[in-house]
Amino acid sequence: MLPNGERYVLNATLVDTSVRRGTDVNDEGQFKGTGHDGKDVTEIGMGTGGGMLVGGLIGGGEGMLIGGSVGATATVVHWLTKRRSAMLPAGTELVMELSRPMDMTAAAGGE
Repeated sequence: MLPNGERYVLNATLVDTSVRRGTDVNDEGQFKGTGHDGKDVTEIGMGTGGGMLVGGLIGGGEGMLIGGSVGATATVVHWLTKRRSAMLPAGTELVMELSRPMDMTAAAGGE
């Protein structure tokens, strides 16, 4: 919608933004935040280590392997199910690619 009230239909796909830090636009035009960070890697390591410790205390060497596998699996599943959102601050420039022609007519003179 233009300031003068005219409306136009815009069919476009997001290609890029001016936000650079920790964000990306994928091939389908989806704006994505960061995938994982150092905290997530630490969390997975601690889950694996905790599983190994408990498994080792309960079942020795074999229990340590099983406990580590269970701990790693649980923390990876937790990481995969986290919802990470990305913010588009006000004033962010969006680069879009038209997916079909856009018809605009010249405005009448003097308005």
